[in-house]
Amino acid sequence: TGANAGTVDVIASGNILTTGFQSPGLNVASIGGGGGAGGSSASASAGGAVSVSSSVGGSGAGGGEGNKASATFSGSITTKDQFSPGVSITSIGGGGGAGGSSMSLSASLGVSASVGIGGSGAGGGSGDQATGDISGNITTFEAYSPGILIQSIGGGGGSGGSAISGAVSINPIGSASIAVGVGGKGAAGGDGRTVDLTYSDGSIQTGLSDTSTVDYSPAILAQSLGGGGGAGGRSTTVSAAAGGTAGLSANFAIGGTGGGGGNSGDVTVIANLRAGDQLKTLGNLSQGIFAQSVGGGGGQGGSTVNGQIAAGGTAGVSLGGSVGGSGGGGGNSGSVNVTTTGGDILTKGKQSAGILAQSIGGGGGSGGGTFSVSGSVGGTAGVTATAAIGGTGGKGGSAGSVTVNSASTIQTEGFLSYGIFAQSVGGGGGSGGSAISGQLSLGGTAGVSAGATLGGKGKGGGSGQDVTVISTGESIKTLGDNYASAIFAQSLGGGGGTGGSAMSFQVSGG
Repeated sequence: TGANAGTVDVIASGNILTTGFQSPGLNVASIGGGGGAGGSSASASAGGAVSVSSSVGGSGAGGGEGNKASATFSGSITTKDQFSPGVSITSIGGGGGAGGSSMSLSASLGVSASVGIGGSGAGGGSGDQATGDISGNITTFEAYSPGILIQSIGGGGGSGGSAISGAVSINPIGSASIAVGVGGKGAAGGDGRTVDLTYSDGSIQTGLSDTSTVDYSPAILAQSLGGGGGAGGRSTTVSAAAGGTAGLSANFAIGGTGGGGGNSGDVTVIANLRAGDQLKTLGNLSQGIFAQSVGGGGGQGGSTVNGQIAAGGTAGVSLGGSVGGSGGGGGNSGSVNVTTTGGDILTKGKQSAGILAQSIGGGGGSGGGTFSVSGSVGGTAGVTATAAIGGTGGKGGSAGSVTVNSASTIQTEGFLSYGIFAQSVGGGGGSGGSAISGQLSLGGTAGVSAGATLGGKGKGGGSGQDVTVISTGESIKTLGDNYASAIFAQSLGGGGGTGGSAMSFQVSGG
């Protein structure tokens, strides 16, 4: 298991300059350790009359928790190379370990049975509160260098281990083969927690280099992110049986369930700007203030594949069943609140809003698809029956409310650069898994084929919440093309997931 991190609290003042690559001016981080992955497992057996084999993958271990991270700073900060924020404050949970895979094989001259089970993934650790109280002038020159970066991030959940199971039997009188496979469960992502930032008494400018690549550098970037859920493990089963009188082959495959996405916390940004203070960015995708809370996406359900064949001098009987794993639900997102008291917010690049505030629920994971095919041959009769069911999608997470209260003068110049962009969006529901099955039966007297398929259900989307924008600054000007609205406010419910398709085909002769 990943160890938990401790609290980190920094109080500093003065003048800071860094000139190297990946060199923030002030870097405050509390990061939980990652959980270890479960070991894989394999077993095989071969016997005379009876052969049995089983295998179970090891479970992953949980990620450690991030702890509180906070910084209080006054003075000036300048960074001159890429990936070098002026201030970076992060609390991050460790990722959960993946479950181990499993393989099981058996063969005999009579009865053969095989079981394989994938190991379960482990949950991601949660981030904790990230807090900043920053004052003074901050300047960054190159790309990927926000003036202030503050984040709380949940660790991703571990994926479930895959499972493979196979059985073969041959006997002059009669034989039977049975194979069962179960994919491991994906684990839930960790939560992102509250993010609080107060900035005052100065200006922030990013992208001041004379190079052409000064992108991805908002003046202020504040985020709470839930960890994504782990995917469910796949399951594959294969069996064959041949007997002088009768052969029976049966398979069952179940995909692992996807893990739920972690929730994200509330995000609050207060920029106490005075007359003459500026938040100014020159690069593309470089907002004046970018405040965001995003729930983690649900893990996809594990897919399944199974195939079986049986042959007998009198009768061959082949049976199969497969079920795709369900997708995990998306995490809910927190509220987002941005307040500015005055000053100017100026952006020049493409897709660089003056203020961008978003709360987005995590999307639900898709259900696992399933494919099943079987065949039987008998001197008198061949009987084949299969069933395939697609996995159910996961529900989309709900968004939080969004509030922007700006007393700043705002000007943007680039393509798709809104003045104020405020949005609450529910996560989309996961689609159901598809299902395909096919049967072939041949008998000297009769051939019987029966099949059933059911596509997985799609799940509902999450709700959007209230969006409020109050703008009392002297003006908002947008000079760019393509819907660069001065104020864009939107609340959207998430779309429901599509139901899974289903297809079945049978061939019989006798």
